[in-house]
Amino acid sequence: SSIGRLFDAVAALVLGVKAVSHEGEAAAWLESVAACDEITKPYDMPIVHTSPSSGDPLPRGDWRPMLREIANDLHRGVPDSIIAARFHKTLACWAARTVKNQPHHAILLSGGCWVNQRLAEATICELQSINRQVYLAGSIPPNDGGLSAGQLAVAVATQVRHRA
Repeated sequence: SSIGRLFDAVAALVLGVKAVSHEGEAAAWLESVAACDEITKPYDMPIVHTSPSSGDPLPRGDWRPMLREIANDLHRGVPDSIIAARFHKTLACWAARTVKNQPHHAILLSGGCWVNQRLAEATICELQSINRQVYLAGSIPPNDGGLSAGQLAVAVATQVRHRA
């Protein structure tokens, strides 16, 4: 469920990253090399549904086709900057496709991957293009430092719903 491990895998493939000294380092390198010009074609990352023990189908990304396309781009000599930019675009488009047919609620982006400014901006743009209101962490950090605040918000909302 961690998108950070996907960043690590892509950084290993594209940039040859073998080791990092801290969490998010490979993702930061991948963000830093991504082309600045607008990349419009994402890689293929289909939505698949899994059923957890609760019985609710959860949308997940099947990243295998994307990794095959990245490997093909590397083989063809596509510049690392283009591959990195397309990877970011893929995640942003996948996020918007995932929520497109869900109830029309506002979206809160939370988690360490949203420290990545390129990913955050691209995802906000994609979500706003399908008329979603998007929030990003401000005074509470988006990574693990804010995790307990999100858990508290869910607990409070659950309590309020059960009282109604």
